[in-house]
Amino acid sequence: MVFTGSGVGWGVDAPQAAPLRAAFDLVATAGLPMWGSCNGLQLAAFMLGGAVGPSDRGVELGLARDMRLSDAGRTHPAMAGRENGFSAPCIHRDEVTALPPAMMVLASNAHSHVQMAVCEGQGVQFWGSQYHPELSLADIADYLRQRDGVFAQHGTALAQLEAVAQNPDAAPSLGGAPADLAMPQRARELTNWLVHIGMAETLSSAARIG
Repeated sequence: MVFTGSGVGWGVDAPQAAPLRAAFDLVATAGLPMWGSCNGLQLAAFMLGGAVGPSDRGVELGLARDMRLSDAGRTHPAMAGRENGFSAPCIHRDEVTALPPAMMVLASNAHSHVQMAVCEGQGVQFWGSQYHPELSLADIADYLRQRDGVFAQHGTALAQLEAVAQNPDAAPSLGGAPADLAMPQRARELTNWLVHIGMAETLSSAARIG
């Protein structure tokens, strides 16, 4: 099960998120492996006993820069292929503000301590990132075009994101590296999760058939 990001103006602890929390409970009870991006990571952290809320450093937009692996992250299969200093597409206002006891941080940066984390105990199989391995910078630019979205006020960054999306060599202007924008490096953690749960070969075969 994949829990995606969200562009709404309320967090996973809000009354409006009750159906989402119920879905997480259902999946966790069934023992299914879970991936969460952005809001999905926040959902897991909250449901497992942590806390979430708006970041004291405001919105992190474009690239999550200069991410550092924890001691656990250096050897965990979720971070295979990653090294200190990597960047990844991101767009978020909220973050994990208190880590639940069962969750382990694998990567952090100066903006958010919990950038990649896993929970692999108490019957829960969860990997998740605050950044977006599944999105390109062009995808993030699309979010900024949504005039009624929570990130619409940051539309001034649109031109720069579009320019880097069209010319990855300009990634240093966002504080990142061109290589981190290219597939499959950009989707490294998500690919690692699919390998971990045994889905990578199935999806590859389906893609060839399609």
